[in-house]
Amino acid sequence: MRITISGKLPADVGSALVTRLVVGACAAAKRRRPGAVAIAVTDDRTVRRLNRMFRGKDKTTDVLSFSYGDEVKFPAGPVARERRGGERTLGDIVISLPKVRRQARDNSRSVKDEFALMVVHGTLHLLGYDHERVKDEKAMFALQHKILARILGW
Repeated sequence: MRITISGKLPADVGSALVTRLVVGACAAAKRRRPGAVAIAVTDDRTVRRLNRMFRGKDKTTDVLSFSYGDEVKFPAGPVARERRGGERTLGDIVISLPKVRRQARDNSRSVKDEFALMVVHGTLHLLGYDHERVKDEKAMFALQHKILARILGW
């Protein structure tokens, strides 16, 4: 599995942790050979623009996921949506670091923990999980917690 990261990670988050989080989410979702994932760490303005363009919501958010199977094309994505050496791209995850920092403060979490939550949350969206209905939200959030407990000791 290839994971590409663009942008600046939080100081206490390394690429090895990000890889463990993505691989852990794929394993917990029982996804074999999930493909490549691109993660872009960016600012509120960029995420707001993408949220407006692709979801019709003119506000910033913490994480956006663009699945390989989506009809939407991620503009100038960090990884091209094509097969490379037999590996397909699972999708792109875009995280607003300023929003993550605010949420960490508001939720009394470390930035590392909040960022890890966004990586897992975004990966689960790429794997087809959503939280539109209460039943789906409970299942997705329980799986998130299980993954984070295993990797971060939550």
